[in-house]
Amino acid sequence: MQVPTSLMRPWSSSLTHSAQIDEQITPEGLLVAVELIAADGNYRLQRGEHELGIVSARILIDVLKRYGRPLEEPPTDTSDILLLADGVSLRTWRYKAPVDLEAKLYLLLYRDGEEPLAVLGRQVANALSFLCGER
Repeated sequence: MQVPTSLMRPWSSSLTHSAQIDEQITPEGLLVAVELIAADGNYRLQRGEHELGIVSARILIDVLKRYGRPLEEPPTDTSDILLLADGVSLRTWRYKAPVDLEAKLYLLLYRDGEEPLAVLGRQVANALSFLCGER
């Protein structure tokens, strides 16, 4: 797959077919990753080994646009580039605010010709879990 030049950034890591969007603790006390995994033009939402459901790129983009907020300055240390549509990509970013004990995982939505939007990964994971029927 060819990366459109408009999505190339000097700090880019490589394209991937999956991206971790959250970490959660199971009732058993295990820390598991919540991931989006590309699957036949859609994205499988998975918590550990448990599949929560399938979401389309359109739903994912709408959730990111609904909760995302613009950044004053785009970060330079992003990773996990997931192409969602033509001219649209998702990147992950760990950021530790001065008041945080540890860095939080943020998702960044990049769209051609628009400023990037940032949203807390946990917020997106919870919204998508709800849409997939997980309560």
